[in-house]
Amino acid sequence: MLKKTVYILATACLMVCASGCNKSRTEIADVIVLSRTEVAFSQAGGNAIIGVGSLSAWTADCNEDWVSLTPSANAIAVSVPTNISSQKRIAKVEVSSGNAAPQVLTIIQSADMGIAVINAPESIELDSEVDSVYFSVDATCSWTVESEADWLTAVKDEKTGVVKVKSVPNEGEEDRSAAVKIKKSNGESSSITVSQICRANNPYFNFIGEYDLYAENWYHGGQATGVPGKGTSCTIEAKEYGKSFIIKDLFYAGTVNEATYDKKEGTLSIMTGKACLEIDSSDGSFTLFYLAEPDFDGTSFETNNVVCKLGTGYDEIKDPGHEKEVKTLEVIRGINGRSFGLVAYFSSGQNYGYLSDLFYASGEMYFVDRTN
Repeated sequence: MLKKTVYILATACLMVCASGCNKSRTEIADVIVLSRTEVAFSQAGGNAIIGVGSLSAWTADCNEDWVSLTPSANAIAVSVPTNISSQKRIAKVEVSSGNAAPQVLTIIQSADMGIAVINAPESIELDSEVDSVYFSVDATCSWTVESEADWLTAVKDEKTGVVKVKSVPNEGEEDRSAAVKIKKSNGESSSITVSQICRANNPYFNFIGEYDLYAENWYHGGQATGVPGKGTSCTIEAKEYGKSFIIKDLFYAGTVNEATYDKKEGTLSIMTGKACLEIDSSDGSFTLFYLAEPDFDGTSFETNNVVCKLGTGYDEIKDPGHEKEVKTLEVIRGINGRSFGLVAYFSSGQNYGYLSDLFYASGEMYFVDRTN
């Protein structure tokens, strides 16, 4: 009897033990344990491993597609890419197992707080016609560019980060300006101001016109007259916009000279030393005319470009009292103490010489707008 009892007891104990063990396994299976319930990532992103404790099969689901999950037997590998947006973002990962209460893993990633440096001055000036300028942006974050005006476009090259700003002609009567904004992904922005002059204020077009040349002294017949005044006139016309001009009838009717335009300096340079007129004779000979800087104290001449700059002054002949300012082109360099006029090459004698019936300017000189 004692053994049976023991057996029974043993059996009973075994049954109780078995029953108790089954109850314990059921309780553990109904519980999911995570090693962490929250993980934070920087804007750059990264990876993390989250341990999962459960005696039953489990699944993990995320409500955001920017989070990548790789489950294993007892862990979840979490991968997060760079956050290029301007907002902090949050995702929820739900871990489920049978009838157990789901556990939630919260993933937090900070926003893009990078920098964007504009490699350009704070203000840019464009001329009145179709004009463009380029600048680059060095950034550690995503960014966009936009113009605040419909007359100005700003386009970003996604590969190089170079921005092209381009205008349409300003045919109005006033200058205009607009902002070009560089916007970072976090909402912050920087801007540069782009201004555009109107056509009326464009220096290139202001050079165009009809002029008299005023000088403080004139040579005629090889002799100084000692009298200031106007000795010739000319017309300046556009040739290639923003680059060159044509000057007609300077010192002699029919001459055609070229001049270059320097936008940066705002100057017009009259080219000398090039034949500006050819006159053929019936005997087969010809005469070529050249703009030059003769030296009447000797027999030489130079061919330096004569540089002029826009300004204002007075017509000393029409307005000796200086009552009305007019447009002028001041000769600022190129004469070098010599005179300014035409030198001729005579094919019959194969020699150069001056023309006794023409005037040559000397001393301080400037072109005066003759239409005012």
